Amino acid sequence: MNEQCEFLHIDNSADNQYDAYTGLQKLINACDSKYVILCHQDIKLLDHDFDHLIKLLDELEEFDPKWAVAGNAGGFGFDRMRTCISDPYGFTGPQPDLPVKIDSLDENFIILKSDAKISPSQDLAGFHFYGVDLCMQAKSKGWNAYVIGFLLHHYGSGTRDKVYYESLHAFEQKHRKLLKPRWATTPTTQIRLTSSWLGLHFSRAVRFGYYIWKHIKYVAKNPSKGITGKG
Repeated sequence: MNEQCEFLHIDNSADNQYDAYTGLQKLINACDSKYVILCHQDIKLLDHDFDHLIKLLDELEEFDPKWAVAGNAGGFGFDRMRTCISDPYGFTGPQPDLPVKIDSLDENFIILKSDAKISPSQDLAGFHFYGVDLCMQAKSKGWNAYVIGFLLHHYGSGTRDKVYYESLHAFEQKHRKLLKPRWATTPTTQIRLTSSWLGLHFSRAVRFGYYIWKHIKYVAKNPSKGITGKG
């Protein structure tokens, strides 16, 4: 196995020198391999091994060359999950519909495609929600995230304590700001950033009116240019 893999770890046994976001960034930067596996220390392989994982990733590459993040448990939409895992909550073996494109991944086992250059956010901290953060980082760059049929056992059951909810609120606050409708002005145009269909088309009308207004002002100042002048 040592000939096939390089094992790196973050040692927080004495104290928390790194949280998940800074620690995983450090590990990702130190890796020089085709894939980077980010995993908890409390997992155990069952029937699936290294060769099976590589087979699944080769199949995923053929299925969707734009994949960048994969794992064994994740969700999409509201309360929709796909899993291939054994844990304190039960057992779900490989399903025939896998791989499935998702929006978030459980942090117990995550694989990154190194060429995609995906890494955790620099403005978040703690030990929660970096799975969904990595998926969103990938999607923002045009990549996709998947649950694949790689089965292992995860001994952890997760803890929803004060720190968990602090991380949740920080994550929500970050994306509330990111998703806030706004204008982005470039040297050549104005771009409306919004998820609203009505808002998008209204902004296009505003932008068209703005171009007309600028052109009228230009022609008024440069009558000889006529309609050929640039606004």
